[in-house]
Amino acid sequence: MKADNLLFLILAIFACYRVAQFIAFDDAPFGLMKRVRLGIGKRVTKEYGLYWSLAELLNCPYCVGMWVSLLIVIIFRPDYFILYWLAIAGGQAWLETMSQSR
Repeated sequence: MKADNLLFLILAIFACYRVAQFIAFDDAPFGLMKRVRLGIGKRVTKEYGLYWSLAELLNCPYCVGMWVSLLIVIIFRPDYFILYWLAIAGGQAWLETMSQSR
């Protein structure tokens, strides 16, 4: 693996980890993310519906990490799509498990 690819992978894993933490846990300025999560949670009327799925997604850093890593790969490295997607998501999940700060 070239140094460029390794550096990209490391930076992408850390970026994915931080964005997933921001979406799933942080309040953000003016409580924006907290309001988004609570607003979607209040709209849940039945289990396994659209709002239930969105609420689950926004509160799970592992789920958010899968989608964020997908976006990173689509934007920056569409070559070896599946390999980079799973590598970044796996690295983010590993960091999340190691931190266990929440």
